[in-house]
Amino acid sequence: LIGKKGTRVPDERARRNAIAEIPKGDPFPDPSSHSPTCLIACPASVVHNWAREFQVVSSGPCASLAPLILSSQWGYFQVAVYEGSLKQRKEVMEQFKNGYIDVGEFPSLLLRLNELNPRAVIAGIEAVRNNIDTLALQDFTIVIVDEAHRVKNPKSNTTKALNRFQTPYRYGLTGTAIQNRLGEFWTILDWANPKAVGSRLQWKVYVTKPIQESLK
Repeated sequence: LIGKKGTRVPDERARRNAIAEIPKGDPFPDPSSHSPTCLIACPASVVHNWAREFQVVSSGPCASLAPLILSSQWGYFQVAVYEGSLKQRKEVMEQFKNGYIDVGEFPSLLLRLNELNPRAVIAGIEAVRNNIDTLALQDFTIVIVDEAHRVKNPKSNTTKALNRFQTPYRYGLTGTAIQNRLGEFWTILDWANPKAVGSRLQWKVYVTKPIQESLK
């Protein structure tokens, strides 16, 4: 979906060209006008595991920062983690709005490098929930939730927060879509594709009750 391909050099060249085309004094366009943008919300314990999935050792003038410079076999990404102090988180959002982030894992050192342009964000689910007033306003094309069973309860603050994203694409990753009740699966599906599986009542009538009857 993000359409990434190639390595660091052509990717950065494309970014510079896109910025150069903006008339002087004009505001930057929305980040997604250049290419799709992404938020990955995952348990805090695996935030940096996600970052490492994109990571390879880089070379060149930033070789000493190799662990922070990320690319992969499917394309070059610049990544930052949404965490830390309020000031650091604000810097992350400014970088994102200006089209400087691919997948967001925002080490403060990375943010000080003008040549690095991240366009996606990795954040802990709790950080997303606690900062939803800010994050829900961002121009994300894709939202991915790792451990999507965290949205199984429609009344929880986490589910309510994640439902505030007005994004075209939502993806949930989970190995336990149903833990206790079939209604949990409806909540996850309704988050990923709103209204596609009907209302909660319709799910209960046409899915939950027939399955329960068949098990008697």
